[in-house]
Amino acid sequence: MTEKVKVSRELATAIETALEYCGGKDEVLQEHIDTWSDDCIPLNSLSFLELAEILINGYEVEQTQEEKIKKLFYGYAGENEFHESDAQKAILELLEILEKKVEGVNK
Repeated sequence: MTEKVKVSRELATAIETALEYCGGKDEVLQEHIDTWSDDCIPLNSLSFLELAEILINGYEVEQTQEEKIKKLFYGYAGENEFHESDAQKAILELLEILEKKVEGVNK
């Protein structure tokens, strides 16, 4: 089985909008000959073959750094539970060193 393509959340939203607007994968590819506007503008950065690969193989939305940190942080407890483990202390210290704020973790 072919691996899904990883795309940004913005591109995933544009793909879903295009599929809804056009009615299907074939129609999206036919429309891709022209320049996209409005919510589908991110599709303009893709070649015809790149878009075809995404539509055929599927895609996964890439997590942002903040989402990855939050998943790692709460992986040691339950979602939004705070039991400060050694791993969580290390994550908090690292965020302090990097001077980075992550909603739901240290913000």
